[in-house]
Amino acid sequence: METMDSEFSEPAIKPTARQSFFRAVPWRGSDILIALTPLVLARVVPLVTRPAQLSAVPHWVWLPLTAAATGWMLLFPWVVARRRGVRLKGIAPLRSTVIDGLIALGLFPLILVLLGLLVQSLFALSGGEARPPDALERILHAPRRFEVIAFMFLAVFVAPITEETFFRGFLYNALRLRVPLAVAAVIQAVVFGVFHPFGPIHMAAIAFLGLVFALAYEWRQSLLVPMLLHMFQNALGVTALAIAAAGPVLGVGGNPHDGGLQIAVVAPQSAADAAGLRVGDIITAIDGKPVTDIQDVWQILRLRHVGDKIEVEFRREGTEHRVEAVLKPRGG
Repeated sequence: METMDSEFSEPAIKPTARQSFFRAVPWRGSDILIALTPLVLARVVPLVTRPAQLSAVPHWVWLPLTAAATGWMLLFPWVVARRRGVRLKGIAPLRSTVIDGLIALGLFPLILVLLGLLVQSLFALSGGEARPPDALERILHAPRRFEVIAFMFLAVFVAPITEETFFRGFLYNALRLRVPLAVAAVIQAVVFGVFHPFGPIHMAAIAFLGLVFALAYEWRQSLLVPMLLHMFQNALGVTALAIAAAGPVLGVGGNPHDGGLQIAVVAPQSAADAAGLRVGDIITAIDGKPVTDIQDVWQILRLRHVGDKIEVEFRREGTEHRVEAVLKPRGG
């Protein structure tokens, strides 16, 4: 109610014609600390938690945790802006929106080339292989198709809005009130990369994108361009993941145990289910290749096709067994 707005003692601030809504907010240093604290805890807790405890956490927990983080990053800047008396000026003019869209379309191919060169150079220097990060591999090879679909939807339609609002709209603007523009752009880019736990090379690539998105935002004074660039990038990545997700799966999830992969979940009507594998079985080899964790299974299946037969060696209650499984597509 209007009579309850006494806490908004500051007069309402309206952004100018080309000024970003979030740039008009008088951000405080405490805002940065409050906003980043939950995200830091979410990043640090898994690092200091024992592997055995992490392995006991159900795989699907990533979905509600992602929803919680998304809600925080989206709502915090808007709530603070409201409390500081900043008001939206209305919908951007159609002409400006069209121009921003065309700029994003024009910039994306160039950004893609630069990003590709950066990633390939980093992998070449490190001697590693360019492949999806393990965190994405885990979602990609989830036994249920729902998790893959949920991830793709969040990546393409939710993350660009949420992350641009938080990292460029809030964090970048809060930093540039305290440090030079270039320093603010670099700091927010590094933070952006660090909060994507995909390994050092992929984090460096994401930090590069964060810097590009900040420069695009600074140029256009609108979050629409970085949001569109972010959406294009994620859509391209999701397309590649979708192609990979169309491949076969064994239909198991598990954790390293006793020299093999102990099965923690068997997807109903999957290849593993049809072959008689059970929760608690320890897979030790597939087609004669040793298996010690779920990544080994993914690597072996990477070159297989739906309908291929594989030989699975496993241990059940101390007894060695061997079964043949016919690979199937991911279940529903």
